[in-house]
Amino acid sequence: MCDGRVEVGQADELIAHLSGRDATGPACEEGDAVAALVDVCLLASPVAVGLVLVALDVLGGPVGAVVAGHDEQGVAQCTAANDQGVAGSRCARAVLPALFRLQLTESFIWAFKLIASPTSLEKDMLWQLVGTSKTTPLQLLMKNLRKPYAFDDLILIADRIASTRGVAALRMIIQKELRNSSGRNMRELDRMRKKYGG
Repeated sequence: MCDGRVEVGQADELIAHLSGRDATGPACEEGDAVAALVDVCLLASPVAVGLVLVALDVLGGPVGAVVAGHDEQGVAQCTAANDQGVAGSRCARAVLPALFRLQLTESFIWAFKLIASPTSLEKDMLWQLVGTSKTTPLQLLMKNLRKPYAFDDLILIADRIASTRGVAALRMIIQKELRNSSGRNMRELDRMRKKYGG
């Protein structure tokens, strides 16, 4: 865990930002978890925060636990780590959700490229945030078609592939995806192959 202080908001005799589903009662009531503090009621953390691995303690600050509302700090730390040549897959993976929430597309793409083997959730974030953007590197999208429904992603970039790399390149991708497809995905990929002259 990290040492240091963190500013914690105060509640003013109300229930706010609960950490669980059940309300225990108004803040500052006798029996609260904050009874040891005189006339100060602390708000719950906006999100659950886990342990920070020592290996992720870059530049003296954690990049593993990014708390909502302070996403910029984790992103800045990972960017600083990159500037010093020490940012890697774990650092990028730690800040990717924050970059997604903040909709920082260029930084998101930078971090995504650092991840050696993206999870399905990370690929979902990629396609949701930048899948239809003409500025997203085409190779990045082609490399991260989501399984088992690659057609749903490929249809978004098929015309871009055909216009920049040629119809033959698109047909090769379709053929590759057809080998491991079934059901609706197979039918749609086959239709796409025929549409592009295959």
